[in-house]
Amino acid sequence: MSYYFCENKDCERYGQQETVTRESFKYVSGIGLVGEKAKCPICGQMRKYVNPDANVPLSEKNIGFGMYSSASAEQKREMLRKRSHEHFNKKVKERKDHLMNQAMTEMRGLGKRG
Repeated sequence: MSYYFCENKDCERYGQQETVTRESFKYVSGIGLVGEKAKCPICGQMRKYVNPDANVPLSEKNIGFGMYSSASAEQKREMLRKRSHEHFNKKVKERKDHLMNQAMTEMRGLGKRG
């Protein structure tokens, strides 16, 4: 959990702590990382962000990146190819093999009748 404190002395929430259980950050040019809930809902000023877990090593933090959206066109193609192949092996291959064997058996039976 992290906390926000409004530092605007004219705001009715001045000095009050607001607990934030989940926060997303974006990079703003010239400012750096800014939380989505950084602005005070009352006065609109940027609030002070306090993170009690600031000393936790980066390797232990839960950070995720959009691998697909940040990939090149070739990497996207390869990811989709791999995803499609895995889906085929999990969901489609067994049924396709069964239907193919069934069709082959029927075709062999047709050849013997005539």
